[in-house]
Amino acid sequence: MSLSNTAKKLARGEVSSEEITDDCLTKIAGLDGKLGAFVSVFEKEARNAARAADALRSMGTELGPLHGIPVAVKDLFHIRGHETRAGTRSHSIPPDLASAAAVRKLTDAGMIVIGKTHTDEFAYGAWGVNRLCSSPWNPYDLETHRVAGGSSSGSAVAVSAGLVPFALGSDTGGSARVPASFCGCVGVKPSFGLIDRKGMVPLSPSLDVVGFFANSIGDAALLFDVLVDTDTAGAKPETRVSGEHRGRKIQKLESVCIGFLPTQFLRNVNSDILRLYEKSLDALKASGATMVEFRPPRPFSAYLTDTVNLVSAEIYATFGQLAEKLDCEMQPFIRERILDGKAVSASQYSVLLKRRNDAIAELRHAMDGIDALVTPTSADVAIPVAEVDLTAPATPYARFVNYLDLAGLSLPCGLTRTGLPAGLQVVVKRFDDRRMFEVGACIEKALGKLQASALGNKWR
Repeated sequence: MSLSNTAKKLARGEVSSEEITDDCLTKIAGLDGKLGAFVSVFEKEARNAARAADALRSMGTELGPLHGIPVAVKDLFHIRGHETRAGTRSHSIPPDLASAAAVRKLTDAGMIVIGKTHTDEFAYGAWGVNRLCSSPWNPYDLETHRVAGGSSSGSAVAVSAGLVPFALGSDTGGSARVPASFCGCVGVKPSFGLIDRKGMVPLSPSLDVVGFFANSIGDAALLFDVLVDTDTAGAKPETRVSGEHRGRKIQKLESVCIGFLPTQFLRNVNSDILRLYEKSLDALKASGATMVEFRPPRPFSAYLTDTVNLVSAEIYATFGQLAEKLDCEMQPFIRERILDGKAVSASQYSVLLKRRNDAIAELRHAMDGIDALVTPTSADVAIPVAEVDLTAPATPYARFVNYLDLAGLSLPCGLTRTGLPAGLQVVVKRFDDRRMFEVGACIEKALGKLQASALGNKWR
């Protein structure tokens, strides 16, 4: 059931928050032993919060459109009274005294925090592989342990498997969109500055954003509206999805100009992923969209290299001293990646920032007249955990969105011949989030059966 439909049933009294929460807890108890999405489940707190939500509604009070809806939270966000481990065992962490700003947004809107989900160590990974804590199991293959994508691995699995209708994650270089692609759900990377990051463990402050997962574009838009903070970083009021806003509202693809990648940028894409991408482009064209070939001003590899160096420098500033303590427990690969940042001097860091600003301006100019870009979210399907090369990026199509200060989302575009999901990425300029959701909803409708087949996995 979509979040919007569930919310309507709650408002009409046809179902209670306590019943919905109990259903989620029952599913988690029955399935998460296999899937490993959760670090911890707040069973008692969630039931109490659900009863309180029902009591408020019985008195005629609703705190928001998602009042009484359960949500899971990536173990990167502080939650009062609970530890935040950020996927590591490298140091002792006392229970948090205050919840992160994004978590408070959810609870202030009446949502029920049901537990914390697994992440790559320090959110520093694209595969969802954490050999110290847990590597969640992709729910599309219960025979082979396949990656869920990272770093918001547990959140994507929890939503994809129907354990919760919504989960909070983060996105520094694809950490919401890549897991969504691998797990067959919707993952959103909003514009930098639209959602308050206070109380979220940092990876790269220049690139980090609060991301999230849902089962449809419509649900994702509702959740965006709960989370967005229009007073943050110069965000514009019209970025809100619901309510009144300026400019035309996109309701059909006939009014939309969509940029797509030419063949030379797709050479390393899995043949099944490429087939579904091309099939998606055909569906968009048939729906009346104006399709134009888009060539990035620079190769994706150039954006990737600078992103890696920028993130290395910034995570070293936060966790470098910890990584240098050889007696603390940390995955060797993660320790090595953090220590790489020590080699980035202050002058080199300044050059990185300057080059990034130039690339942002260059890309914005190149996107003039284009409402959205569409790319494959990932170049491959979810591979077995045993085959992961942690030194390799999961996809070339995710990091440039963060690096170039864009907004993006991934939605399912079908299943491969082996029954694994593929994602289509929709990318817009910063603060065009409203347009992103409107175009995304049109694309979701245009894909029709492709979208339905990707979402129709056995867990629902």
